[in-house]
Amino acid sequence: MEAIKETREERKARIKEAEETQYELDMEQINDLELTHGDSNIAVVRVPYTEGLPVCIAVRTPKPNEIKRWRAMYKGKSTEADTQALEDLARVCCVYPDKNTLLQVLEARPAMLINMADAAVSLSTSSRALEGKG
Repeated sequence: MEAIKETREERKARIKEAEETQYELDMEQINDLELTHGDSNIAVVRVPYTEGLPVCIAVRTPKPNEIKRWRAMYKGKSTEADTQALEDLARVCCVYPDKNTLLQVLEARPAMLINMADAAVSLSTSSRALEGKG
């Protein structure tokens, strides 16, 4: 049992180190995006570590026409149309990683688009509105 514990701890340490290295690489790219778009216009969504893939996704603030389209599609009833509206918004607002890498992330983490859409929508409203006070 001791050998299993030791092997497991070593594996976890290697994974943690690889995740930290990937995080640094992701944040270099995201820092440039924050400089380009403005810090308050970029949200970072953490992704559980998968070898060879980013551990961060960056989305930008949706443009007014993108929010208008999302609102027209999204009814807040957990329907297929609502899911599609969220996924469409997430894809259009994703600024990191590139589209091909994002597809690989979504293979590993299929529901990540929902987290991305939530982050993008949060960028487009005030904290008062998010708290129900706006």
